[in-house]
Amino acid sequence: MAVLYFYGDNPKIKKELKDIVSQKNIFLEYTSFSDLEDNSLVFVDFTNIGKRKWKDIYPKDLPLPKELEINNIRVIAIILKENDNVILDLLDNEFSDFIEYPFFLSKGSGYIFKYYS
Repeated sequence: MAVLYFYGDNPKIKKELKDIVSQKNIFLEYTSFSDLEDNSLVFVDFTNIGKRKWKDIYPKDLPLPKELEINNIRVIAIILKENDNVILDLLDNEFSDFIEYPFFLSKGSGYIFKYYS
C-alpha cells in the first residue's frame, strides 16, 4: 500500500485524484515535509500556474524534487492539458513525472503502478 500526498488548493482536483488512487492506497493532504513518509508520492497541483513560476506554487518547506530521491519520495506535477512550456520546465527541474488534468482513470492508476510495482 502506497502513501500518496496531495498539495494544492483545488478541491475538485483533490477529490478526483483521491477517487482514482485511494482504493488501494493511503491518500493524505500534504501538510509539511517532516510528516512525509519515505517511499511516497507527492502530487502538486500546478493547474492554476498561469504566468507564475512553478516555485511560486511549490510547497515552501518541501526540498526540490531531486533532493527527495534519497528517501525515495517522488514529486508528480498535475498540469492542464497542452501546457508544454510548464511540462518542460518541471521535467528540467527534476520532477519525477507529470499527469494531465482532467484525469483519465487508467492513466492516474498507471502512475501508482509505475512507482510501486
